[in-house]
Amino acid sequence: MQAPLASRHQLGKNVISYCKSTVISVKILKLTSCTSYARFSVGSVRLTTIKEANSIHTRLIKIGFQSHVSSWNSLLQLYTKSGKLVEARQVFDQMPDRNAVSWNVIISGYVQHEYNDKALKVLVQMQGADVKPNGFTFSSVLRACAGLAALEEGKQIHAVISKVGFGLDVFIGSSLVDMYAKCRQVDDAQQMFDKMPQRSGVSWNALLAGYAHSGYGVQVLKLFCHMQEERMKPTEFTFSIVLMSCSARAALEEGKQLHAIVIKSGIESNVFVGSTLTDMYSKCSSILDAHRLFERMPERNVVSWTAMIAAYAQHQCINEVLQLLKQMQLAHVKLNQFTINSVLSACASPEALDPGKQVHALLIKSGFQSDICVGASLVTMYAKCGCVEGFVKVYETIPEADVVSWNAMIAGYAQNGYGEEALQHFTQMLQAVLMPDFFTFASILKVCANLAILEQGKQVHTHAIKTGASAQHGRGREALLLFEQMQEAGVHPDHITFIGLLSACSHVGFLDEGWKCFDLMSREYGIKPRMEHYSCIVDLLCRGGQLDRAEAFIHSMPLQPSILVWKTLLSACRIYGNMGVGKRVAEYLLHLDPQESTNYILLSNMFAAEGKWDDAARIRKTMNDGRVKKEPGCSWVEVNKSVHAFVTEDRSHEL
Repeated sequence: MQAPLASRHQLGKNVISYCKSTVISVKILKLTSCTSYARFSVGSVRLTTIKEANSIHTRLIKIGFQSHVSSWNSLLQLYTKSGKLVEARQVFDQMPDRNAVSWNVIISGYVQHEYNDKALKVLVQMQGADVKPNGFTFSSVLRACAGLAALEEGKQIHAVISKVGFGLDVFIGSSLVDMYAKCRQVDDAQQMFDKMPQRSGVSWNALLAGYAHSGYGVQVLKLFCHMQEERMKPTEFTFSIVLMSCSARAALEEGKQLHAIVIKSGIESNVFVGSTLTDMYSKCSSILDAHRLFERMPERNVVSWTAMIAAYAQHQCINEVLQLLKQMQLAHVKLNQFTINSVLSACASPEALDPGKQVHALLIKSGFQSDICVGASLVTMYAKCGCVEGFVKVYETIPEADVVSWNAMIAGYAQNGYGEEALQHFTQMLQAVLMPDFFTFASILKVCANLAILEQGKQVHTHAIKTGASAQHGRGREALLLFEQMQEAGVHPDHITFIGLLSACSHVGFLDEGWKCFDLMSREYGIKPRMEHYSCIVDLLCRGGQLDRAEAFIHSMPLQPSILVWKTLLSACRIYGNMGVGKRVAEYLLHLDPQESTNYILLSNMFAAEGKWDDAARIRKTMNDGRVKKEPGCSWVEVNKSVHAFVTEDRSHEL
């Protein structure tokens, strides 16, 4: 029965009056007419407490809205817009009747807050309730598939869409392009795009993003040119995608042409576009252009500042990084995780220890001392500065260390030549029932190699295989072929790329290829070698038996050699029986760290291998007189899928 128009208006006024009297912020609340009932719709909602939402619910029931689906949908929308999804689901389950809008609201609420798996489950329930999905439903669940990279589910939904005749809708078509693109099926995304009779800016951007994220930089530029030919106006998001593609390929000339189009479009002052342009110039090693652009920006946000700081950090310009950090604080822009990581990476060298300590003090003052990710970054920074005491103290302040934190600690000990401490920490990690990953095993296996402890290395290798984290060594040729494909695709390598290349060459003995990569890094790509790259070259020379050349290379390094570099050479001297170089290196290491037992043991073993027993005994006596203690050996045994660590002469273990 249709309610009188006057009473429907009065009912709506009662709802509006009540909502305005509460402390809940309802920015847009409007009355709309309906032939059979009155309803209200919410444009922007902010709930401060669940109690207030419950008050609205109770009030709606009292004033007679309990029988109308529309009023329940509006309450459901209040909760979903505010992120109160548990309460939204409770309301949804309590609804006496539901229509397609009800199902769409709860599905879109889950998708908006990235509960994509729950959104797909609700779709199945919707079908079971015999409620037909509409265009809004399909758009939401396709976003859920894109977020989960759920290709098979996306294809099934596509089949349903084609069956019910929604495939030609520009909104649904754009969602399908986006779904296929985010599932890295760019061919399918292109086919869907080509079938669309009409395309919106969203359609173009979805396909552009798909090609960019899949590494097809040249195709991104071709598609952008096609977009201009079709007279489709690019948005700031469009420019961001294409510029990021230029950054990945270090395509400076194309980037400059895009910059000109940005200026012509009148959106250079857009903070989002400006930040992307800054990043493009810095990734193309045009740091001065990046800085000029940054200075011209009328408005800067944390992304802009971080992009400029990361640019200087990438080029190891520590003074400029610290100056920008100071200016950022004066501008009252809050730091985020990306800013902190960029600043700390710039401080991660022995000569930047003092600035690194200043940044650490700033982070404590800013309240980041309890952040796990920041703690791990600080551990890495102090480790690369060679400050063992620093990274140990930072690690002790991390409230609940995760695998990343443990890895940073183990790598810190390993990088600074404290192999026994790294092994001890690895044992503690296993006892804490944490699962080591690839990075953990890489550090520990490196320690075992440097300490020449084969049996423990075998145990670690076995454990790595069982956990599925075993590194595939001996694939140097494949690594070089992949690098060639990377160059042909126009993708710009970074310092991490060359660490992988040099490590691969080292493991398979590609001495000439390794040197070529090391030369190419600075000559062709302008990447300044770091300690990790120098360490790889030393390891490469040592594995090739060129120990005199390795010693000369270490002395020629522009950076202060780390203890690990010297230990790598000393281990190689023991393997190849080079007493001349080995003795010089050992004496230098004993001078640097007279309390490190590994140095004494390696030198003693070298003398013993040469039959020089008196010299070996003398080294052992020096070690004992200096009260240098060797850490006890440790073994790992797996019992019932649980790893147990045993230390020599330790009878405290329950087994």
